[in-house]
Amino acid sequence: MSNSAQSDMEIQISELLNKAKVEECKYNWNEEIELLKKAEIISSNEKLKKNNSAINYKLGEIYQTAANFEKTEENVLKCLQLSRKHFEKANKLFVEQKNESYQNASLGFINYLNYIIEPEENRREDFTKIAKNYFKKAKLISAIFRNPLEKQWILSRTERILTKIMFLGRPITSETKAIEKEKGPQHNHLEGQQCL
Repeated sequence: MSNSAQSDMEIQISELLNKAKVEECKYNWNEEIELLKKAEIISSNEKLKKNNSAINYKLGEIYQTAANFEKTEENVLKCLQLSRKHFEKANKLFVEQKNESYQNASLGFINYLNYIIEPEENRREDFTKIAKNYFKKAKLISAIFRNPLEKQWILSRTERILTKIMFLGRPITSETKAIEKEKGPQHNHLEGQQCL
């Protein structure tokens, strides 16, 4: 591929990602997913692998978010499975790129999703422990990032998921019921975030 063709593809990807961000700010998850899928196809070229890993990671996040708003159990499960699939793709690429922080974060999400999706009760505790460990590693590694925005994003994202995992990992007791009654149901993870 020529430099000009690669540059054109990078511009197309950038435009699609910008449009996807606009749809995310409007909470149009399905539109955002479609735009990200188009960007994923373009970025599947060998020279654009770095873009492809980030796009698959973002698709994993958005499918997970979309699952929160689905109305049927079947659609929720489908979104969660697609989320796991994209985190697995992203993880494979992060391993090749030796991007340890995102590799750990994606492994954390994979295990977190396994915890939610897998029906085997006896394995759920294993998934939460594994997910916690990967998120903690991602958090530690992100502390060395020079880019403060990337560091802030990884730290806030891993904190939210660690909180969720700790909440999910606890048995339902009168104490946890009282806390939920006092604080209300879990809020959308996008609450309080600003769209740029």
